[in-house]
Amino acid sequence: MNVKELKKYKIVIGKNAGECNKYSAENLQKYLKLTAKINLKIVDDSKDIKPPFFSIGQTKFFASANGDYDRKELIHDGFRIFKDENNSIYFDSLSHRGVMYAVFDFIEVELGVKFLTVDAEYVPTVKEVNFDKIPRVSIPSFELGSEIFTEIFGQGKNSPINFDLFAKMRARDLFTSPNIPEKFGGPFPYCARNDFHNYHYYCPAKDHGEKHPEWYKYITVNGVRHEQIDLTNGITLDGKVDESMEESVLKTVIEEFKKDMDAHPEAEIFGFTQEDSADEVDNESNRFYTEKYGRSGIMVRFCNAIIRELNKYAKEKYNKTVKLITFAYGNTKNAPVKEENGKRVPIDETVICDENLIIMYAIAGNMYFPYGDVRQSKENLQIVDDWKMLAKRFWFWGYDKNYAHFQWYMD
Repeated sequence: MNVKELKKYKIVIGKNAGECNKYSAENLQKYLKLTAKINLKIVDDSKDIKPPFFSIGQTKFFASANGDYDRKELIHDGFRIFKDENNSIYFDSLSHRGVMYAVFDFIEVELGVKFLTVDAEYVPTVKEVNFDKIPRVSIPSFELGSEIFTEIFGQGKNSPINFDLFAKMRARDLFTSPNIPEKFGGPFPYCARNDFHNYHYYCPAKDHGEKHPEWYKYITVNGVRHEQIDLTNGITLDGKVDESMEESVLKTVIEEFKKDMDAHPEAEIFGFTQEDSADEVDNESNRFYTEKYGRSGIMVRFCNAIIRELNKYAKEKYNKTVKLITFAYGNTKNAPVKEENGKRVPIDETVICDENLIIMYAIAGNMYFPYGDVRQSKENLQIVDDWKMLAKRFWFWGYDKNYAHFQWYMD
């Protein structure tokens, strides 16, 4: 299609379109102007609009054009771009963020724009715009995804997150997502004290250390002194809350999570992740359970108890189900499995992850190959296979040093 024909188009948003849909429409308008040198109007669907047009999200025209497509498959901000008999283009998703991703995908694929960094984009001049790749559907394999570089991850006041680039890169992570304005897709419903390495925030020694010094071991991480809590305190051998104890680490942690749920009823995922240290509480209980289950088994059993109690509370008070995320990292990276009759099996049923427990495998030194590649290290492949046996939900947090296979923009 010659760009002159695009002058007939308008960009349509819903009458009550939110900030994200408006932002998507503005970007489509901006990059059509930069590449095709045309300036299309943005109008809401309450006006008398004749095709062809670009429809952003579920405008009043969407239902008749959608056909019998089952939108339920558009998970993880997946999107669909399709056209009707008038060559009108529709950007569809189950979320406003997904609609935004669809628009940026169109800008990249059909208009040839490349988003590189905050201050570097490739914006070609186009004379033809081809719709041959439409319709198309894009559904991410992963629920979250991000690159930890300054403009996306942010480095405090001196280098704040650039939300515009965050949106264009289709990043969505647990570090920055709770702070994302609606304009750029809105926050991810995650709640955790201190984000990561936060065991002690849910059973702080300042509140309980004087009465229960046996609950803690004091550690120093990156020059900061804080406490490691005892994950064997308050849990029975069969992996349940020890109700014979009036007070325990486990009961305290559960009550603190309930407080967080009440403060953030919108949250769907909560974070309980180990300290950045392998220096654990040393007592008879920890020695016994470490010998029996390893540190990862202790962690899974404790987290299973948390999420099961938390979901009893969530169901009763909010009629919903939530998830808990924890690390497989450092001294917990190896799954609690054993060899039996030549097979690797769970140590016992108490270390099988609850269906609402997410294991985030924090892998370091990945270097060159994808996680499932046969050239990946045998240790990493075995660890992933072992956790697959135990966890329905499994995420990667990769410290990847793939210096051989990327181009690094230097200002």
